[in-house]
Amino acid sequence: MSKKMEDREEISAKWTGIKSKFPTLSKGLFNPDLSPVIKSYDPLQAWDKMDDLAEKLGDVLSEMNKNLEKASSSMDSLRDERDKIDKKDMDLIKNNVEKINAYVGKKDLNMVDGQVLSLLNGYALALDDAYTMHKSLSDQLGKHGAAMVAAAKKARDDYKSKSDVITAGYKKAEADALKLEAQIRQIDANYQKVAVQMENTDLVEALRSLLDNF
Repeated sequence: MSKKMEDREEISAKWTGIKSKFPTLSKGLFNPDLSPVIKSYDPLQAWDKMDDLAEKLGDVLSEMNKNLEKASSSMDSLRDERDKIDKKDMDLIKNNVEKINAYVGKKDLNMVDGQVLSLLNGYALALDDAYTMHKSLSDQLGKHGAAMVAAAKKARDDYKSKSDVITAGYKKAEADALKLEAQIRQIDANYQKVAVQMENTDLVEALRSLLDNF
């Protein structure tokens, strides 16, 4: 059974050692040349590249967290500011309401002078100011909230896009490696036949050991 791709090791060095130990491999009796196939297989550069890309997937999450923390911090500050202003405005509004309520149900000539009108004007202005400030700060909170949503969506889309590339890359790298493995096995088998005919059992064993990587 073939090893998983991540468990495989380079075989160039091993092949170089076998050729060095058995010079007869370079004397034209062993064809086709196995070295170019091993060079293409080794060191599975496409697979290694996908490993590098997979390790960088965490960068997508790190960037998202950075953007979320920035927006969240701004939102916390805005909430605090809004709460303080709301409390101040509500106190002012409550004060105006209490003063106005003092005239409710009364039939007094004093009600036609400017005092009640002044209170009503102050009440209206206080309400308008409270609403305007609350809405302004809420709008800013909404913008930061939208930024958080955008950061999350961007991370989701980037992660999926990069994951798809990596998944496809792994599949192609594995398919290519398996094709090269089949070629190596076939050529190695032919080499072993020649070695058997030469009655060189040490060479046969060395050639068989080359396939241990698979």
